[in-house]
Amino acid sequence: MKTTYDWIIIGAGAAGLFAAARMAESTQVTIAGTEVPTQNSPSVLVLERGTRAGRKILISGGGQCNFTHAESAADMVKHYGDKKNFVRHAISRLDADTLMRYFEDLGLSSTTRPDGKVFPASFVAEDLIEVLLKRARQGGVQFEFNRYVEKLVPAVSGGYEVVSGEHTYQAHNVLLACGGSSYPMTGSDGAGLSLAAELGLETLPARPALTPIYHQDRMLHGLAGVVLQGASFKYRDSEGARQLKGDLLFTHTGLSGPGILDASRWMKAGGILELNFSNLDPAAFEAALLEAAAAHGTRQLSTVIRGLVQTRSISDMIESQLGEAACKTNMASLSKAHRQQVVKLATAYEVGISSLGALRSAMATAGGVSTREVVGRTMMAKRLPGLYFAGELMDVDGDTGGYNLHWAFASAALAVASGKADVVK
Repeated sequence: MKTTYDWIIIGAGAAGLFAAARMAESTQVTIAGTEVPTQNSPSVLVLERGTRAGRKILISGGGQCNFTHAESAADMVKHYGDKKNFVRHAISRLDADTLMRYFEDLGLSSTTRPDGKVFPASFVAEDLIEVLLKRARQGGVQFEFNRYVEKLVPAVSGGYEVVSGEHTYQAHNVLLACGGSSYPMTGSDGAGLSLAAELGLETLPARPALTPIYHQDRMLHGLAGVVLQGASFKYRDSEGARQLKGDLLFTHTGLSGPGILDASRWMKAGGILELNFSNLDPAAFEAALLEAAAAHGTRQLSTVIRGLVQTRSISDMIESQLGEAACKTNMASLSKAHRQQVVKLATAYEVGISSLGALRSAMATAGGVSTREVVGRTMMAKRLPGLYFAGELMDVDGDTGGYNLHWAFASAALAVASGKADVVK
């Protein structure tokens, strides 16, 4: 006779591991100072395709595990692209302070950098994994590794049937926490999307997020290593345009840095970037040129450009495109056509995107189970009672700075809280 579990969690990554720990909390009592499972504890099974839990956590933040960002829930939700309304309830229930206190209670202290990024005080990702595993196991949660789930179907008798090779499991409730498609070598290869699609749920193709972009502009390749701080830039393609802002890093092959990584969720090959190398918008930049012509008519154009863009390397690049003769022009003699050319180069420099970083090396995944299929206040499937979602498997991706791990934890916590009526029998 098959055991029917109260819960099966598919995936032991950040979301699945956090859910397991939270489920364990409602299943324990303290006897003689030791937490032990209660007699009527719900049965919880975690199925993980790999040999261990939390493999992607191990590489987060360069192995140091930037697990959240120290700010209010109201500010945090702004870092999830167009999904701020969907993530709002989960993050308001588990904000950064609450998450840090939770880990503190588990024995994991944290430290916050001046930029707001929060890490374990040890800066060791393994420590975060271990406290979650310990809590889950103390609560009687079972883990089975090397279990690749091939099939998930509603059971005739209710609940769900989960098939992994020769093993078939049954559960009243299932939490899909299989992760996205980035870094497939960690076991997160998008297999959960197939499970969701086979259940008839809408899924959106996985695509890279938090990834650099590549271009063929040799003039910009010469800026490798240059950083534009707080740069304004625009992205446009056939679907429209977005005005963006953030730090940009020029590389030998393209563009990276937080501003590009965060915006890459919207970008695609063939799109156009307009870069502003100045702290001024085009109208203000042109006004500055006119003012220089009026006040310093004998000053050369090259001298004025150097004072209006962020670095000497950038002014050299602009000057090389204008040509030596134009750069030596006195400001009083600068023609309207040349002035407008300078404005264009300095504040709306066009770069064609040839490609984005591969999904296999992207920091996060855009796409996934459509949020239209999920109740934002519970994380349960709208059309399949007892089926819950957590983490990157859904079409939610956060900015750099701990937002994706925080979403994994917050969505998992909400799924568990929402399903407590089914957890405690």
